[in-house]
Amino acid sequence: MDHVQHHADPLAELEQDLKCIIDTVVPRHQRINPTITWPVLDEIHEEVVSDLGLAARWPVQTLLDILQSDLAKPAKDCAITAAEMANLSGLPRLITDRFNTKRP
Repeated sequence: MDHVQHHADPLAELEQDLKCIIDTVVPRHQRINPTITWPVLDEIHEEVVSDLGLAARWPVQTLLDILQSDLAKPAKDCAITAAEMANLSGLPRLITDRFNTKRP
C-alpha cells in the first residue's frame, strides 16, 4: 500500500509552507518591534522567501511566479496603516495578517 500522499493543489501546499515559516519568523520580529513598519515588513518578507528557498521543496520558477509581488512601500520608517495593509496582497498580506494576530 502506498502511504505517500498526493495533493491535488500544490498552491495550497505552498501557502501552507509559507504560513508555517511566517509563524516562525513573525513572533521573533514582534518581540523586537511590536509595531510593523515598512522596513520590518521588508525584513520579514526577505527572511520568509529565503527560508522557503532553502527548503528546496519548490521549483525556482514556481517560487518566482508566486512570490514576486509589487511591494509598493513608501521610503519611510513608520507603522503601516490599516488602509495600507488592506491594499496589500500575496506574501506581504499574509505577513501583516500574522503580525497583527494577537500574541499569547
